[in-house]
Amino acid sequence: MILIDKREPESIKRSIMSACELAGITYEVLLLKFADFVISPERADAPLIGIERKTVSDMVGSLASGRLETQLTGVKESYDYCYLLVEGDLTYNRVEGKLLLSVRGMQTKWPFLTIHNFLAGLHLRGMSWQHTGSLSESVTWMLGFHEMLTKGPVERIPASSKKAREQPSPALSILCAIPGIGPKAAKALLARFHSVAALSMSDDSIIQSVDGIGPSALTKIRSALGRVECNAGSNTTGSDSPPSSSQQPSSTSAHYQTRTSRSSKPGSVSSKDS
Repeated sequence: MILIDKREPESIKRSIMSACELAGITYEVLLLKFADFVISPERADAPLIGIERKTVSDMVGSLASGRLETQLTGVKESYDYCYLLVEGDLTYNRVEGKLLLSVRGMQTKWPFLTIHNFLAGLHLRGMSWQHTGSLSESVTWMLGFHEMLTKGPVERIPASSKKAREQPSPALSILCAIPGIGPKAAKALLARFHSVAALSMSDDSIIQSVDGIGPSALTKIRSALGRVECNAGSNTTGSDSPPSSSQQPSSTSAHYQTRTSRSSKPGSVSSKDS
């Protein structure tokens, strides 16, 4: 089953409901306390996956206000696993020597490393993130995730165990999450570039020189990590939605008060930031 928060836009609800009906997956629209969607496979031992969906512009806006931290904390404490679903193009332009995020063709003042470090840091906080290019890709990912969880149990690894300490680095996890990029190719990319940031700033020809990376893989990497465009003369006027660098969250935004019982039902009614 897939639970859908009733406050989601009608177009999004219709897209997910139609896809569920075609796939034979049950769904329910209700008021969720936290998360926009919850994947709840009909299996006794199946974990609950809470998903907070954000377009790129909404992500940076809610990150600046601190709302995203509160939302993700609520999802993490309410369900077994927490996912941030980032939807839309992650495009970066070089402006006056700085690599800055562009949203819907409008230049923002958000540095690449600020966005990258936030997303990579989710892994260290027990959360995960997934990037998709459009709503249709998001729906396909959610239904595929549901199918995977329906087939069998997910191994739970205690955080203090040796196996947990041997888990992939955040950078390796980010690259392995890109469709078509397996562990071997991800390790080869990190061996060549050493970081996701360096990979994103490299020329296409250099990336394709890595063993196992062809034109198709390159396209997927660019789609997931964003393309660096050296446009020194780009307009630096921000749009209404993406905040400027002066509005970026301070370190204190990581401290939040919202808590909820993990034993509460996913559909329990409460106020929730949209």
